[in-house]
Amino acid sequence: MEITIEKYQNIINMLQSPDKENQNVGLAIIDELKFNDNITKILLMLKHSTAGHKAWEEHAPKVWEKLNILQADGVIGDIERHLTYKQVLSSITMLKVKPEEFEFYMQDFSNYLLHQIKSMGYDFIESMDIQLKYKEHEQSREPSKSV
Repeated sequence: MEITIEKYQNIINMLQSPDKENQNVGLAIIDELKFNDNITKILLMLKHSTAGHKAWEEHAPKVWEKLNILQADGVIGDIERHLTYKQVLSSITMLKVKPEEFEFYMQDFSNYLLHQIKSMGYDFIESMDIQLKYKEHEQSREPSKSV
């Protein structure tokens, strides 16, 4: 299943809901995603989730198992603790994700920065964009690691 920005945000809203059933539905949706194609989004959803690791293990068992493999391989940190943007960035860098996945991470991080800046009283800022420029010879990337 391909995940659009709208679906991603809806799943984040479910994962942050105080209603445990909403969280469980969000986790079930995540469990049906193609893991390798959505690793960045999955890591970000884990980062944003208020559902505990037991809920992830129970309602997204396929994803949780693959996350445990990546943790055992040293690709991601302790998945039972709160992930940081730095940890997600380190993981997707090690996995050599596709440029679109990296751009998605940067957009999510940009949204976070904008929210933080506005919460400090800088409400005159309407939006923030992080623009990536690729090198011409970037075509020779290694394939991403698969789980």
